[in-house]
Amino acid sequence: MLSHPDLTGTASVAWLDAVAGAFRQGAPEPVPAWASDTMRTLRMLYVLADRGVRARNTDEPARSLTHRAAVPEALAATPAIGAPYAG
Repeated sequence: MLSHPDLTGTASVAWLDAVAGAFRQGAPEPVPAWASDTMRTLRMLYVLADRGVRARNTDEPARSLTHRAAVPEALAATPAIGAPYAG
């Protein structure tokens, strides 16, 4: 989805608003499993945003995200809400 040519810059990062809101609701206590899993997923998406996305079992070159500059920036900022030492 993030490499779709019709994707707008706003839509490419707007889906992270819900995640950021959930992270802001957190308290200074052990990180819940859903938050830890979400942070790990966002880190992996960051790598894919940087390196490109390749279809499975193909020799085609990796496709860049439509808004390659905006997405990694938003992906890096979102986990930093819950783990500011990592940002």
